[in-house]
Amino acid sequence: MAHRRLVDRAVAAWLLVLAGPVAAQAQANIEMHRTEVRQTDGQGGYPARSTRGRFFVISPIPFNDYSFTVDDQKIGPMVVHGIGSRMGQHEFGVIKFERTARMKDIDLRTFIQDLAQKRGIPVPDLPIGHSGTEEFVRAELRGPKQSAITRVSKTPDSVFNIVCEFPTSEIETWRPLCDRSIASFRPEAP
Repeated sequence: MAHRRLVDRAVAAWLLVLAGPVAAQAQANIEMHRTEVRQTDGQGGYPARSTRGRFFVISPIPFNDYSFTVDDQKIGPMVVHGIGSRMGQHEFGVIKFERTARMKDIDLRTFIQDLAQKRGIPVPDLPIGHSGTEEFVRAELRGPKQSAITRVSKTPDSVFNIVCEFPTSEIETWRPLCDRSIASFRPEAP
């Protein structure tokens, strides 16, 4: 149930960005492929290849693998794939949105700056990186109680969001775990 609330919250936030306020109220039917996957890589990470999302990441915590479709009047059916979970005050997730013809393009810097502003956290000017057809931006958002390292990217056919969130008091332990996970992310060609 907590995972469902996490997914619903993430989808609503992204639908606001990609489609607008009406779309954020759309309901999703979730398909769970795997739950609480605990197979490690021997170095404390959990290798995660999305069942249907065509991406790979090493999660710092056990994860769930899921897909769903949100049918929205404004942008049409949108397919979403995810890897992620929550463990206490620690949260990790990768969400992939397959672009629709009517979906708005996303300004990566603005998305992260808006997220930081909602949390009351200043963010410096963020450089845009490129890897093949993927364009991405990465940021560390340090709050008084919770911090997050996030990477948002887009390809011609998808938008990805990776978030690794943890208590700020644990930043020295969790920053390297999050950095390793984010660095391991690989979108696969369709």
